[in-house]
Amino acid sequence: MTHVCDTPAGARARLSRQSRYTCFGIALLVLLPVAWFTYMQLQYAIHYAAHAACAGNLRAVRTAMMAYCADYDGRLPLPLNWCDEVDARVDARYRAPDRKWYDCPRLRGDGCGYCLNAALAGLEIKAVGQPEITVLVFDGPAGWNLSGGPGDVDYRHEPFRKGAHCLLADWSLSYIKRDGSRPARWEP
Repeated sequence: MTHVCDTPAGARARLSRQSRYTCFGIALLVLLPVAWFTYMQLQYAIHYAAHAACAGNLRAVRTAMMAYCADYDGRLPLPLNWCDEVDARVDARYRAPDRKWYDCPRLRGDGCGYCLNAALAGLEIKAVGQPEITVLVFDGPAGWNLSGGPGDVDYRHEPFRKGAHCLLADWSLSYIKRDGSRPARWEP
């Protein structure tokens, strides 16, 4: 008695099964890198969308801080209630009660995602030396009316948490890095 695989039809069936496995293996070798590349591109797109949204929110904080300084003869708000004071100016001028512009999309939790530089609080904006590198408002922990200094910066942007957005004393937006490659000054 002969075995099924010993017949020519059985050999064709075995060859056909092997070729199916080979085709499946080749398809996996091609599709897995494509799927991984697509996944990584999606992650970068999500990251840059959050990055852009946070920078846009900081622009709104800048506008509100400028309105506050205009109302108080160029003085910056005090650290105990700076969010409340700035928010009151926005509500009065723009009738915008929505506080979403205080939130950073990369930050988990409620409250403002930005901190006021405590060393500059209450000063006249014109009295700040080197305003083009002096930090005024920066990415910080979640909370309302928080202020602090360089030790309170939350480096939550870029892959591996390397950078933080900040508003400088000359009203420009900047990006400071954890490694110190971009200069930032904290004292007036």
